[in-house]
Amino acid sequence: LTPVEGTPIVLSDDSIIYASIGDDDNGGMLHKIEPNGDPSWVLPFTYGLRGTPAHHNGIVYVLGNPGNLAAVDITGTKPKLLWTFKIKTEEADAEGFEDYYTNSPSVKDDGTVYFGWVDGYLYSVNPEGKLNWKYSTASDKDERYPEIIGGTSLAKSGSIIFGDSDGYLHSLAPDGSLQWKQRTKGYNNGLVHEIIARPVLDDEDHIYYGSWDGYVYARYPNGGLKWAIYVDTPVWVSGSVIDGD
Repeated sequence: LTPVEGTPIVLSDDSIIYASIGDDDNGGMLHKIEPNGDPSWVLPFTYGLRGTPAHHNGIVYVLGNPGNLAAVDITGTKPKLLWTFKIKTEEADAEGFEDYYTNSPSVKDDGTVYFGWVDGYLYSVNPEGKLNWKYSTASDKDERYPEIIGGTSLAKSGSIIFGDSDGYLHSLAPDGSLQWKQRTKGYNNGLVHEIIARPVLDDEDHIYYGSWDGYVYARYPNGGLKWAIYVDTPVWVSGSVIDGD
């Protein structure tokens, strides 16, 4: 048995898909569980898996340690690997990174997949597994690139929202251009400030996320700070937005 570091996803028929990460000797596995709790199938991989899978139109997308995005057709009685997109940078291998760095993809309605990786790039991949574009977290003044070590979220406006290991929250336009980025308070206070948790958004595209600096943040769609609450402990899991007045 190997750990499950990501969140299961629930399909329309109430069945569940989740990924077990694997270990040094065994690859990870993609699992499907029926609504009554009975195992349906298991798809083994030859490498470790990361984070929470994404689902769209009968296809599940899951990330792997070598820098792979795998697309799996789950419409039949058995899963079928459709394609694998492979990152080609020298820093693509995530094997040595912490298991709780839960890089997770997001899928747009048109089947475009977005995910960030430890090589410091946010990738956009089309439904056929081909690269649309990639965005670098590094700036001209950076001596190193900040890794992306969490999941991406999609706003209703089409923006792609994600954090990085230097405490920046980024917002990209659908074409991959930077709209804005804002840094956590922990950077100025000398605290560990990486963002691991996937940001969550409400119906008005307000953004909520936590950081290892011990703050929970709320931002407006333009990146402006709505509020920040110090909770005095690292926040490395995602919250939930509850409907209410």
